[in-house]
Amino acid sequence: MAQLGTVIKGTNRDLLDIIRDDPPPPRSPPDDVDAPEEPVDVPTDDGDTPDDVPSPDVGDMPPPDFPGLALQILAAILSEVETGLVDGGEALEAALTEQVTQDIQDEEQIWRPYRPDLDEVQFPDQGSTALETAVKLRNSVRMEATYLRNQLRSKFLQARAPRVVHGVRKGIALSDRRLVSSAVELRAGKTPTHPDWQRGPRDECSLAAALVLDESGSMSGVRTEVAKAAIAMAEPLDTLGSPCLVIGPRTGRGPGEEVDFSSLAGEDGTLLFHRVCGVIIDVFKNWDEPFNRVLGRFANVRAASYTPLEDGIQYALQELSERPERHRVVLVVTDGDPDNPAVCRRQIRLAAEAGIHIIGIGIGINGSMVTTLFPEHVYVPSVNKLPEELLKVLTNIVFPKAGGKRVQLDGQINRRISTRSNST
Repeated sequence: MAQLGTVIKGTNRDLLDIIRDDPPPPRSPPDDVDAPEEPVDVPTDDGDTPDDVPSPDVGDMPPPDFPGLALQILAAILSEVETGLVDGGEALEAALTEQVTQDIQDEEQIWRPYRPDLDEVQFPDQGSTALETAVKLRNSVRMEATYLRNQLRSKFLQARAPRVVHGVRKGIALSDRRLVSSAVELRAGKTPTHPDWQRGPRDECSLAAALVLDESGSMSGVRTEVAKAAIAMAEPLDTLGSPCLVIGPRTGRGPGEEVDFSSLAGEDGTLLFHRVCGVIIDVFKNWDEPFNRVLGRFANVRAASYTPLEDGIQYALQELSERPERHRVVLVVTDGDPDNPAVCRRQIRLAAEAGIHIIGIGIGINGSMVTTLFPEHVYVPSVNKLPEELLKVLTNIVFPKAGGKRVQLDGQINRRISTRSNST
């Protein structure tokens, strides 16, 4: 914002110098238009010219003082005196600040890093040793990956199969489900009203998923389980042709300077920045990378330092915002204890407003906190239970039942039709 204001002010100063040094000449009539030599009479209602009204002479009128007017305007804009006016940069900054402030809800915080230039993306090494370790991890969850792949394939095929609609007036052929009704109408001397069947359109069921792996120190006890879970989810999605991104956020470089933390809070005590250090985004699998070619990277899932989980979610949301798929989900494998839960809560809400689902996945005894932070979540004691529980959540998102869910009512009103008259 400050740079924008400087540019605006600098441009005005250049214009002011031009006007001062080389003011534009007064305008003159075009060469092909002759200035009137005779005074122009102003007619009255009776057609005469009044004696007390002087006739203006265009040639004698002084030109408008455009340079002087411009100097006054620019001098007022560039004046250091407090006038109540703000430059373009300050006005834009104030407007954006007001807009963001109004959008913040209770227990939410804006994602705003102190030094975003410190953030970087890295691709973990996948040498021969890493690949050998990753192959062992994949073999340990082969049954889980196979189950999820087969179940998702079946649901995708069913969802993409042509939908048959019975009981249309004019369709492809007679509906076997309407044969009895059509025969009854024919015997009654009527033309069958809905005797045919027709193929109906299907809703698109494409899916793009971004996996965010918690690489903080609190995950050291389940680091291997996190890597297994990532493989068990990413391989089936890649095999079925669903675009999949797998990343892991971790703490990066410090600012390299002494930070006055009192300056990181506003007058009301609200934090202006959600973090000071940079973050590293480990990309284990990018969208366009085949899973088998990057398998070795999954052996380098880490568990150290702090929990910049909100930055991993931010990266995933940025990527998913550009995806064209009908359904978009973020699968966050974590213990549910990020550095900034308030930022995560805001991200979950903004994602939901954009139609993106953020699903928290907790594994083991330390993963139960996902049930508190994430409205949509999966909590399992071990990886072998993950595919079944994850499938339930994905089914509700990608393959919802027609007509919606039944309301869990406390009871039911009696539907018995009364035989009494309205007068009683």
